[in-house]
Amino acid sequence: MNANGTVEPISTIYLDAVEGGRIEEILIEEGSMVKEGDVILVLSNPDLNLRILTNQANLAEQENRLRDTKLLMEQQRIELRRQIIQLEYDLIRLNRDYKNNSGLFEKGLIAEQEYLLSKENFELSSQTITLFKEKAAKDSVFREIQVTNLENALDRMRENLNLVKEKLESLNIKAPVTGQLG
Repeated sequence: MNANGTVEPISTIYLDAVEGGRIEEILIEEGSMVKEGDVILVLSNPDLNLRILTNQANLAEQENRLRDTKLLMEQQRIELRRQIIQLEYDLIRLNRDYKNNSGLFEKGLIAEQEYLLSKENFELSSQTITLFKEKAAKDSVFREIQVTNLENALDRMRENLNLVKEKLESLNIKAPVTGQLG
């Protein structure tokens, strides 16, 4: 006995490209059996490739900027530290002059003007060191914030680059299940 009928698949799954593009290569022809994850066809998208190159260039530029900023900040920190060391040395010398002049003034061996000048120089140097130390502390905090902001920007740029690269991977259209390609 002959029976006529229509054969229908158990299920039909439609493929859709997440990212648009031009068909570059068909790897598996219609009617072939596929396993889940097999690449069926490859799309190309020049705009997406250009975005990746642009993002990579921007990332490299930002990494260089961060490196340059860190180097400049370290040079500034060292220079400020050098200035503080010089001021501390000067303070020791000015303190010694002030103490000597104080004793000499009490004995009437130097003029009041010379004594007052040594006192003012010592006090000015002392205040200058305090100011430089405050500046060093504030610069340190500012540098830390600036480096953190640049590193956060770099992290965001890396994330964006990874997202664009994932879109590039989505140009490989893969079989979602094992079955026959129709």
